[in-house]
Amino acid sequence: MVDEYSRHEMESLLSELDDSSPLKKQFTEWADMRRSKGA
Repeated sequence: MVDEYSRHEMESLLSELDDSSPLKKQFTEWADMRRSKGA
């Protein structure tokens, strides 16, 4: 599911969350981890 979105689309979506949101931090780390694995 997530792979269907581009990084720009994800950042646009995440920009709607508060920067202090733990969910945003967690998601960003998860996305970066997936990307580094070449998923």
